[in-house]
Amino acid sequence: MIHPTISTMLRYVIRPDLVPLKAGLGVGFPFADYKAIGAVAVGRHGDATSSPGGRGHLRKPALWIAGLVIAAVGTLVTSLVTGVAQNWLNLARVSDATSSEPAVQLVGAIDSGPRGWTTTDSLTLDKVAQEPVDYVARANWWHSLAATPLREESISATLEGTRADPVQVVDLSAHIDWCGEPTAGSLLYNPAEGTEDTPDLSIDFDKGDGRASENVAASDSTQPQLRSPYFDSHSISLARGEKVNVHITATALMPKLCRWRLEASEVVDGQTESQIFDQAFSVSGDLGSSKYASLFGSAGVLIKQPTPDTVQSHYYPADYSTFCEAVKRDGTSDCETLN
Repeated sequence: MIHPTISTMLRYVIRPDLVPLKAGLGVGFPFADYKAIGAVAVGRHGDATSSPGGRGHLRKPALWIAGLVIAAVGTLVTSLVTGVAQNWLNLARVSDATSSEPAVQLVGAIDSGPRGWTTTDSLTLDKVAQEPVDYVARANWWHSLAATPLREESISATLEGTRADPVQVVDLSAHIDWCGEPTAGSLLYNPAEGTEDTPDLSIDFDKGDGRASENVAASDSTQPQLRSPYFDSHSISLARGEKVNVHITATALMPKLCRWRLEASEVVDGQTESQIFDQAFSVSGDLGSSKYASLFGSAGVLIKQPTPDTVQSHYYPADYSTFCEAVKRDGTSDCETLN
């Protein structure tokens, strides 16, 4: 089939209505015998640009050959331009190259204190009894009191990609802003429970380099057991709009309070770069039970047989002696260190 562009140009270069079709030259198309027609046209008339007597002829061969070449070149150029537009000139990539938006965003992160909290101010039962039941509201409420998760900070975070080409997250670690003396207001203690799911990742502030390690449950303990850094053998790929949820547990058993942010190492457009997310986190080891202005234990610890009628709050206050008796009864061998 003749290309439409070439067909159109041929109609102007060739005048088939003037070409005489002799017997033996074919029927229906004037190029059935090009040499014969060319000889007749040039031999009889000498000038291929005129047609005395109404006899037909072909225009100069150079003209229609040039037309064919122009049509072919035009088609080629059109194809090349279309290919560039579709494959090379990706507007989304151009936009990414000029964007100040980070390649990965921390779009949602909620942390809680599954082992309890420490506060700067000494709290009262009336205040503690206001703790919301809803998980998110409860976490926000404790943070409004400037409370810090005790020993273990549980974080549920969502990472989202913002680039057209996938970004590889090749490491997550703790960027420590500050570590210092723990607060000594109230200690609110909730014993470890073995029913919680093992977190995906863990960051240990007592040892290690702050990199996120994968957790596996220890066979003889309810506490997670660390193994090699997770991203030594894994990575997370995120294109624009793609999200991944990660569960991180930060631990601190030594008597120190650390404020930190999550840092990601990413491969963006073939280049490795670091990004520190804005949201701040904190976790605190305990000073020793006797050093706090007030002590609280969870209802399950302080009330021997809790019922809906006797439990009006998650935490209840206790003096040091009562607190120690309760936590030892719950299985803690050392009241001072809560170990």
